[in-house]
Amino acid sequence: MRIFHPRPQIGRQKFIGVEFHGGVAEVSELHPERRVALEQHGFLIQFDDGTVSAPGDWPLALPEPLSASAEPTPLADLSVAELREIADFEGVEVPKGAKKADIIAALDEQREALAATPSEIAILDELAAELRADADGV
Repeated sequence: MRIFHPRPQIGRQKFIGVEFHGGVAEVSELHPERRVALEQHGFLIQFDDGTVSAPGDWPLALPEPLSASAEPTPLADLSVAELREIADFEGVEVPKGAKKADIIAALDEQREALAATPSEIAILDELAAELRADADGV
C-alpha cells in the first residue's frame, strides 16, 4: 500500500515510524492504530486493491509527484514559531532559546542527511504517475 504525506517534501521524511520519499511511502503492512493516527493527521492511504482512505479535505485526485522543480518556501522566510513547528514535525530537536539561524541550520543538516537522490526522485515520479493513471481509470 502507498501512503501520501499531507505536506510532502523533496527528499525523505519520517512520521510515526513510516519513512516517506518525496511525499510517498510504500509499506507492506500497516498496524490499525498507526493507520488511524495517519488518517487523523491528514495522510492519504491507497490500499493494494486500489481503494483509498483519505480525510475529507483531500482533493478527489491523487497528489502530483514532487520533483526537484518544486519550489519550497525558503526557511528564512518563516517565523521562529513556524520553524519550531517544522523542526518538531521532522524530529529535529531544537534547544530552548535557539535563534532562527540555529533552527534553520539544524533543519538543513537533517534534510541534507536524509535527502533523496535524483534517481529516487525519478522512481517516485514514475510511481505517482502510475497512481494517477490508475485513479483516472477508476
